Amino acid sequence: MPARTPAAVLSLLLAVGAAAAPAAAAPAPPAWEHPGYDAGDSYHNPHESAITATSIGRLVRKWSVRLRPATAETCSKPSAPVLRDGTAFVTDHRGVAAYAAGTGKAVWDFDWDEPSENFAPRLALSDHLLVGVSTDCQSTSNPHGRVTVWADGKLRWTLPLDGVDQAVVDRGVVVIAQHDAASGFADISAYRVFDGRRLWYRERAGTAGVSAGGTLLVFQLGPDDTPSGESSAVDVETGRTLWTRKQTWYVQAAGPAADRFYAVDGTGALAAVARADGRVVWRTPIEAGADVRSGWRDDLLAADRDRVYRAHDRTVEALDAATGRRLWSTRLPAGARQPVVAGGLVYTGGAVLKAADGEPVGRSLAGAVVVTGGRLYQVDRDVLTAYAPA
Repeated sequence: MPARTPAAVLSLLLAVGAAAAPAAAAPAPPAWEHPGYDAGDSYHNPHESAITATSIGRLVRKWSVRLRPATAETCSKPSAPVLRDGTAFVTDHRGVAAYAAGTGKAVWDFDWDEPSENFAPRLALSDHLLVGVSTDCQSTSNPHGRVTVWADGKLRWTLPLDGVDQAVVDRGVVVIAQHDAASGFADISAYRVFDGRRLWYRERAGTAGVSAGGTLLVFQLGPDDTPSGESSAVDVETGRTLWTRKQTWYVQAAGPAADRFYAVDGTGALAAVARADGRVVWRTPIEAGADVRSGWRDDLLAADRDRVYRAHDRTVEALDAATGRRLWSTRLPAGARQPVVAGGLVYTGGAVLKAADGEPVGRSLAGAVVVTGGRLYQVDRDVLTAYAPA
């Protein structure tokens, strides 16, 4: 979902007389612009330094708000927020709402026309526009969906779709993979976020909600709606094919440097695939999760510079990012959620672990969390809460 470019950190050299000394690095702005932090869905914030193993025990609640309840039957549910420019955007039982990240004060909200027909959308930010991609929760034989874009809480444009399967926003483009097993169609369309203009289209193909530095990994489908055994790297802005390999890859995440994809191949193995040329850096067998095309994604991988974190059932494990070798494995008291990595910690939807060795730090945080700008934002049981170290 925008380009996988970390927020800039500037070092200023200030001369004092004849001597010069570097000033402290400016703190990264509090941002978490995609469900997985950035368009690569690494679920890793490399800039967090305030909430760490030494400070997490001192977290205190700064504010808490109960998200808007349903007024009728609904499929829409709360999700972890995305944040930018001091605002937290979150889905709820009615639609989408925005809150001041510093205080929890309500800023704006938007209700679906028919909450009973829309799953909670996947949210992402593109410059100052909020993008939501949702799908129908009522029909499996004739599924529908939509792209919705807001500017400062006002509806900018919306587009009805069929069979929404995956979505990613990057470089001012929203890419939608559509798939309907009943009718047999599968395709990819890309639209400009600014005005909804369609930029490119690819027939009989699928992709995941992941972009590595402006590149998608697209798998081809045959006439019988099964993978053809071929995958291509595609430019997110133009749809141009960059390279093609004889392998079907279902992408789970990209590395934080945007130099590789982490993808499950046709045999169920996890592979690190070089973005530049499709070279397999390493490959390791894993217990396969759900097919990415059966829902948004399996969403159980996170990656930082040194490790790839995988949650499966009640186990979280870390693999060496350079070799794929297992480094540690931790069994949890309950099922793990999507791992989130920040400040040297791994958040699992319960126990919080040290990223280096998988040891629990003695703190548990339920629900979905994002960590940015020295604050932890948690959505649990329809409540959005912000924490910071005391």
